Amino acid sequence: MNSEKFSNALGKIDVSYVEEVVDYKAKKKRPQQIWKLAVACVAVIVLTVDVLPLFNKDKEISSGFALIAYASENGTVVENKVQEGASVPISFFETTNGLKGFVFAYNRKNPGDISSASIMTEGEFPGILEEIIGLKMSKDKNYVFYIPEQDKEFPYRFMMPYTDEEANLVYFCYLLVEETEDGYSAVIERMESFERKFKE
Repeated sequence: MNSEKFSNALGKIDVSYVEEVVDYKAKKKRPQQIWKLAVACVAVIVLTVDVLPLFNKDKEISSGFALIAYASENGTVVENKVQEGASVPISFFETTNGLKGFVFAYNRKNPGDISSASIMTEGEFPGILEEIIGLKMSKDKNYVFYIPEQDKEFPYRFMMPYTDEEANLVYFCYLLVEETEDGYSAVIERMESFERKFKE
């Protein structure tokens, strides 16, 4: 297109379009979205401190990792082993300070390790995790309390990391929680392993 044709075409643009461009103001990002993103980033960094995964999917998944999902059936708490491709029942649990979420656990690898309970969330960080009502926590397990983002619809997908120091590997366990006719179910969609590499 030569300059004469361009000038002609430009002259035929409706003035209202030009005025709209002149008065255009970009929408500002909401601080709440930035805050949620920052919280999610910090949670991922905390969970994978000092670990730089080298993508190596040919490694065999360790048999030491056994994930448990907790369900409440007729007032009784039941432990269900979560496996890849096989759904198991899971229930919402509530803490004494009003947090609601799903509870997962896995055995501590070394007897000398300290048992822990951590919060995993996609929304705003809820604060301190207090006692989970109806669940007696064992000292030989580490617990993860997954709190879905408020107003987020099912299914919930999230990743839970697990470190196997003996094998020098980190496993990423990708979980799916769905609503069912009887309540809720959890399943491992896939597992990936990565070699741990420490900063020097």
